[in-house]
Amino acid sequence: MLWKIYFWLIIAISIASMFVEAVHGPVIETTDTVISIISTIGLFGYVYNKQLLSKSFWKFVFIITVIEVLAYTMLDVLNDPELGVGV
Repeated sequence: MLWKIYFWLIIAISIASMFVEAVHGPVIETTDTVISIISTIGLFGYVYNKQLLSKSFWKFVFIITVIEVLAYTMLDVLNDPELGVGV
């Protein structure tokens, strides 16, 4: 039950984030959106117990998602004006 709530919360946050101004430019934002959509599809399959693609594909997507989240977070930290680093 909690996974279903989490899934729908992620959907709501994703829809709301479409209306927020892009901070990092169109290429990074588009890449983030594509990876998020694929990850959310995987979460749907897990929550509703449906095998959409192979397990090896989802392992690959998981690794890419973790790398993307870390890179996106580091980009935010490096561009933080309070730290005096970045633009």
